[in-house]
Amino acid sequence: MPVSPSERTCDAIDCVYDKTATNTNISSEVTHNGITLSVEKVQPYICCNNKFIQNLNCDIEGVIPDYAFYGCSSLSSVKIPDRTTTLNQYSFAGCESLSQIVIPKTLKTVNDYAFQGCKGLKKLTIADREEELNLGSNGSSPLFADCPLETVYIGGDITYSTSKDNGYSPFYRNTTLKTVEITDKETEISENEFYGCTSLQSFTVGDGVTKFGDWAFSGCSSLKSLSFGSHLETIGKEAFSDCSSVTKIQSKTAVPPACGSQALDDFNKWTCTLYVPNGCKAAYQAADQWKEFFYIEEGSWGGNDPYNPDNKKCAIPTINYERGKLTFNCATEDATCHSTITDEDIKSYDGNEVQLGVTYHISVYATKEGHENSDVATATLCWIDVEPKTEGIANGVANVRARAVLIQSNGNVLSISGADEGTPITVYDAAGRKVGSAEASGETTSVNTQLRSGQVGIVRIGEKAVKIIMK
Repeated sequence: MPVSPSERTCDAIDCVYDKTATNTNISSEVTHNGITLSVEKVQPYICCNNKFIQNLNCDIEGVIPDYAFYGCSSLSSVKIPDRTTTLNQYSFAGCESLSQIVIPKTLKTVNDYAFQGCKGLKKLTIADREEELNLGSNGSSPLFADCPLETVYIGGDITYSTSKDNGYSPFYRNTTLKTVEITDKETEISENEFYGCTSLQSFTVGDGVTKFGDWAFSGCSSLKSLSFGSHLETIGKEAFSDCSSVTKIQSKTAVPPACGSQALDDFNKWTCTLYVPNGCKAAYQAADQWKEFFYIEEGSWGGNDPYNPDNKKCAIPTINYERGKLTFNCATEDATCHSTITDEDIKSYDGNEVQLGVTYHISVYATKEGHENSDVATATLCWIDVEPKTEGIANGVANVRARAVLIQSNGNVLSISGADEGTPITVYDAAGRKVGSAEASGETTSVNTQLRSGQVGIVRIGEKAVKIIMK
């Protein structure tokens, strides 16, 4: 529906009725009578109760409105673009076939009821972010009601829209959640955040978290293991009350966190093993509440775990790309791979030119009940222009020939697959010094470098330069 002839804008007001149309793309631009119009916004109910749509790419800046995709029961794949800032109430409620959702780094608000009744939703990924994300609550207007969430990854600070009223996070009293991973970009686990998550078995917290709020994990009666990073300073009162199934705790902070009243009281301190950094055992043996643990060991956890008596660990996954699909494989039978993919598309813009990066950073790890999580495998996927001098537009369609290249590191060795045979490959450090080189040959080329784990490298493949971090 055209809105402003002078500004060349329009709104998207309705969607598909064709019963054979399973893929829906709502673009940021459309052509009307030969004139390109910018799509300003999506109107409410645009695809409400559509039973046929399976895959959705809604490339709209700003807000996805109330009830936009409510009741799309066959919808199983959704890509929320990085330019979207808000998901309004009921925007994806009742999408029963959705099994996972990724909240992009630019999304700032997810309102109440947005995913209510998504009966297949098991995995939630909140992408690594710099800005705070505000989520709806689990109070009178539950965000994830009737969603069987099992795995949650949180990559940055989050707040809850009703936290000032009742303190209930959207995970409060979730009875299906099993695994939680919180990266080092989150700073605090709020009061009551995972209260009453009776199926939660393990959680891992990154180095950035400084505080566990009061009753943060109270009532997590199935919790078996927990690991927290090097900057945790405070554990609130009764943070782990009724967590009597915990068998191992790993603390990576040299200074024992200060504990509120009865914070650790319900751990079985005669059987639960506390693992602390090397050289820090004496500090924990002298600290309030921590000193009550009978078993305190230095180093990462190990030993006889009743849930993993043979100390089994999932094999690190492999990452492959072919014909437009990424595949992850783990040698551990029946293991589940959990992946995070972030992209760098538009790198910079100035006037009439836009420089595209089209680079994806991939990380994946494997889990299986009765096994320790695998180490994380990482890779960088990018595209190299094949014939940049001859590319252009034919019949109104952009013609760009490109080759997909996958870059992975292992120690100081880079493995590069997909580059044309004979293509020069050069690796530089962050200061621009050459630290390795080779010519592409066969399916995969190995390049020995002088870089160490954690260092930044610049990989030049032909004319394409890609920044990577050695793992």
